[in-house]
Amino acid sequence: MQPGYGPFPQAPLCLALVLARSVSYSVELGAWSIVSPYLSLTVEAFPVEFVALEAYVVLTACDGQVLVELRLVDVDEARPPVFRQLISATFNGPLDVQEIVFHHHKVRIPVEGDYRLMLTVYRPNFTHPEFVIERRIPIQQFEEDEP
Repeated sequence: MQPGYGPFPQAPLCLALVLARSVSYSVELGAWSIVSPYLSLTVEAFPVEFVALEAYVVLTACDGQVLVELRLVDVDEARPPVFRQLISATFNGPLDVQEIVFHHHKVRIPVEGDYRLMLTVYRPNFTHPEFVIERRIPIQQFEEDEP
């Protein structure tokens, strides 16, 4: 389905998609804090388990009640998703902007390779999925220096 031809008058627009070690909100400052954002991950060995991974998402061009899905999958989707989470969000018209934080605990990455962080928006009854964006996240093992 082409963007803009689904349940939304235009395609949902992702203004930010950041995978990080931690995302939190400070009521005192009225601001989000993103700690250790990841463009890629380098680990000692596979499989590897992270205590937590979090994602900060900013969406607009949605209207009403929607479900936002975030998945981390291997590049070929040969294995089940590393994680998959759905969060409900309400937009007060297509110009409204919503910040959404996904929290994933005990994330196990089975093998080295490229992974895809994929964002999809659905109507509440799971009809008309609208793929929004994906980010490639290379996950590799440390290379030891030769003596």
